Amino acid sequence: MQEQNDIKTQFRQQQEKYIYYIIALCVAAIGYSLNIIRDSSFVLSQLPLYIAVIAWGVSVYLGLKRIRYTISILYAQNDLIKATKKRFRELNNDTNSIDKKIEGINQAIIKNNSIAELFFKWQWYLFLLGFGLFILWHILEMCIKTIC
Repeated sequence: MQEQNDIKTQFRQQQEKYIYYIIALCVAAIGYSLNIIRDSSFVLSQLPLYIAVIAWGVSVYLGLKRIRYTISILYAQNDLIKATKKRFRELNNDTNSIDKKIEGINQAIIKNNSIAELFFKWQWYLFLLGFGLFILWHILEMCIKTIC
């Protein structure tokens, strides 16, 4: 049982590092992109870059929301452990209200986990979309400089 808990802990830590890494890459990409266009006016050929910056910004937002949901899940799991211990202490008494609380906490954990996973997926998709658009913008800029 302890080994399984250790693996779960390591998995969660690695997943959180991965989320932080994506957030850091997006923030760096936003900063770099804004630095590139700092002195230029709005040009239609830069539209892919503008959309990339927006995609990275939303990716950061979803990553932070994912972290908030993870914290909420951990808090709920702590409440679940407390409620389960209380149920075992009051086994001879009416445990119906405690059972309902445990069921409610379980449902909240499942719901929050599915939302957190959805945020994680979209964080990753928007991260990739941003880099794809950045590359598209760069190729477009090279073509414009070559042709003109």
